[in-house]
Amino acid sequence: INTLMQVGFDDEKMKATIQSLSGGWRMKLAIARAMLWNAEVLLLDEPTNHLDLEAIDALAEAIKRYNGGLVLVSHDFRLIDQVADKIWVCENKTVRDWKTDIRMYKKHLSDKADREARERKAAKKAEADAEKEAMMNKMRTAIRGEEAVKLAEELQTKE
Repeated sequence: INTLMQVGFDDEKMKATIQSLSGGWRMKLAIARAMLWNAEVLLLDEPTNHLDLEAIDALAEAIKRYNGGLVLVSHDFRLIDQVADKIWVCENKTVRDWKTDIRMYKKHLSDKADREARERKAAKKAEADAEKEAMMNKMRTAIRGEEAVKLAEELQTKE
């Protein structure tokens, strides 16, 4: 019962059938069950799916009280910020140690997205400029052609 309370269950929820529980409450129940196994290591893969903010905070508190090792796979910055001692970033088919906290990683992602957006905008502008220049060259060629025709006509009329 204490373990269920640690993940946010109250007396009313403890009396409910599993089938009547929402996805979030079922997730909390699964976490409580895992905590009861006294496992040396927990592997939590996206444990905040279906959880509201209050439940995420309760999960964070339960994780902090857990005495074993933990591998957490999550996109939930709120949870990571509360419980992570070490962060590994998995991207581009590699895993690397992130030297600072999750907030700095979030800023890194935001800066990277901004930089990529600027690069895409610059590439679009360069492409549009190149298309415009190509069109201008076609127009210049057409104008020169028209001028040549007019000059030839003038020469013919003078003869």
